[in-house]
Amino acid sequence: MKHRGAPRNRRFGKPFAHPAFLAAWGLLAACGTPHSEPTSDRAAAKAVQAPPTPRGRPSFSTAGLDTALPCAPTTASPPIPSAVVPIRLISGSGVSAHDTQVVGETIRLVWERLGLRLRIAGPDHLPASAPQRLFDPTGTTEEAQLAPMRSVLAALPKGASTTVVVMPRFVDQPSKLEAFRGLTVPAEGSANQPLSVGGAAFVESNPHPHPVAFINMAAGPRAPGDLSLSPAHELGHALGLEHQNSDQALMSDGMLSLRCLPGLSDAEWTQVAAAVAASEAASALP
Repeated sequence: MKHRGAPRNRRFGKPFAHPAFLAAWGLLAACGTPHSEPTSDRAAAKAVQAPPTPRGRPSFSTAGLDTALPCAPTTASPPIPSAVVPIRLISGSGVSAHDTQVVGETIRLVWERLGLRLRIAGPDHLPASAPQRLFDPTGTTEEAQLAPMRSVLAALPKGASTTVVVMPRFVDQPSKLEAFRGLTVPAEGSANQPLSVGGAAFVESNPHPHPVAFINMAAGPRAPGDLSLSPAHELGHALGLEHQNSDQALMSDGMLSLRCLPGLSDAEWTQVAAAVAASEAASALP
């Protein structure tokens, strides 16, 4: 996972010098900031943008994912023969099984329309004692700032599948971190590191041999369908994909929007195929 334009000395009130926070800031910068959609897109927003729930959270929705036209003729690539990628869903403390299942369904719809089959299990649940946030911006040390995320990672059940954890929030007080749609922690020892922001230290936060993608239920919608696409975008990071400078790419470094169904390039499909093959080989080991 690589993030464009990540500042090296950005501070959020108290120091956030740890590479994980730099990577997280890069995700916010790379995935775009609020902007006005073209007028033609605003009408589409009514069909694909989910309203907030009574609790103030947005509802992740599958609306539009099965009917949106491809952004380009090359959006969909031939399926990877025989490959079925296992995904495990986890509900964070305070997140309902229904909300987590909807997030999983958005991932399945996007990737299977593009040509990759998924086998989604769960949701399982984190213990009620697990933190309901990932970051503590009031921490006076890097260890304290990252302590909630490390506690959540430690509480995850053991397994070999890519894991998607739906969190009620990433931070519980005003912070730029509130706006994150998702954050993917590479597998332990992964070579897929955001080198520009010190990815090696970020990888050390994950004790599992598989990537972990976190989804933020508290992040509100900014563009038509962006909440529906962001979980699939995070799975792309878990499969080793980096951001792309194209608004028609699922891995766009700008604002995701369901004006059309974004896809992958041939080069990205080659990366996905290699990641799937490596995962299958690792799973076959005794």
